[in-house]
Amino acid sequence: MIKKFEPIDSTLKSLMKKYNLESKFYEYIIVKDWEKITTKKIFDVVKPVQLNNQILVCEVKSELLRNELLRNKIVLIEMVSSYVKPFEILDIQFR
Repeated sequence: MIKKFEPIDSTLKSLMKKYNLESKFYEYIIVKDWEKITTKKIFDVVKPVQLNNQILVCEVKSELLRNELLRNKIVLIEMVSSYVKPFEILDIQFR
């Protein structure tokens, strides 16, 4: 009998889902690659802190910038989500 092997990437994905590690994995990727994901302007003022239930929590350096980011939140969500596909960021909270 020949044993069929599953590709390693699909095995890892299924294990991450099974043990609820998917969010932590993508949190690590987002924090590590934040400079690549965002623009220089955003990188300088916003730092990702936590990813919980597909909601990214970020710290912002000033209240004025926080308000500007809230108005443009969808653009940032799209930037991050496109970087970590197939994982999807549903929302970003600024604090």
